[in-house]
Parts: sequence; structure tokens; C-alpha cells
Amino acid sequence: MHEHHNHDHHEHGACCGHQHSEKDCNEGCCQEHQIILTEQEGKFLLDMAATPFLPVVRFVMQISTSHHNQSVALAPVYLTEKNETMAQVKETAEIIANLAQYGLLDIDYDIPLQNFDYAVFEQSVIFAYFLQTIEDGKAQQHFIYDMGIMEQGSISVTALGQEAIDQIGG
Repeated sequence: MHEHHNHDHHEHGACCGHQHSEKDCNEGCCQEHQIILTEQEGKFLLDMAATPFLPVVRFVMQISTSHHNQSVALAPVYLTEKNETMAQVKETAEIIANLAQYGLLDIDYDIPLQNFDYAVFEQSVIFAYFLQTIEDGKAQQHFIYDMGIMEQGSISVTALGQEAIDQIGG
């Protein structure tokens, strides 16, 4: 999941919402919250302005006899359609993880969205691939996990994230 960012296209100081030099950013309103977003990160954050909560899942490998022995295989997983490729899912996961690391988004796997149908995740190509990988792994002696589960959760915009949306969207 470590992909290189194209730093030729980025927004300096999402808190200010306009392009300017590092010198200006150090002297201006960004002094307190200097966050540099890629174009894709800025777009994802702005898209959340209309929907401040989005569904997210994570794929977890588990030993059926022990709910405490588990490993997260892929997270966060956010899909808009069930046919998304692994590359698309990983790219989106990196964007979401970065925004969460900056404090702009919260990811919570204990709070699924009420009244949201997670069928797009359950019927997705990527989840089927995950389950097949576990089935294939069972045939190997060193593979200890025998069950794949999907934990449902949500992504929400933080107060700092809302401030950034207001600034870069303005």
C-alpha cells in the first residue's frame, strides 16, 4: 500500500484553502495547522462535505476457535461500486488513512451506519477475492486463519476536517 504521491499536484495549507509559498504559509493562518494535501486527498475531503458520514469496512482474518486471534488483511475499504479493483481499493484506502492521520477524518469500525445497506461491500469482487485467498490458504500448513469476516464501520469528518473543507472549498 505504499505508493508514491505525485507532489507536483498538491495544495499547500488546506487550512488556508489557497495556493501560496511555504514562506507565506509559515507566516499566515497555516502556522497552527499546516497540512499539505494531494489533489486526490483534497477531492475526497471535499466530496465528504455533502455526506459527512460514509460507510467503511475492514477485512479481518480470524481463527474460528478464537475471536482474539485475528489479523486485519485490508483496511480501510471504501467502495462506490462492487467491481472496483485491488489497485483502486488500495489507492482509496491510502487517501482515507492519510486524511485520518492528519486528523481530518475519523474511522470507526464499532459504529456501522444506521440504515445503510453494506451489500456493495459483501457482493464486491474484492471481498470475494479475500474469502478465496483464505480458502486457498487453508491448504497450506503455515496458514493459521480459517475464517474471513467483514467488520462494518463508518468514516466521519472531524472538526478540523470541516474547517479544512470550509477553507479549501471556499
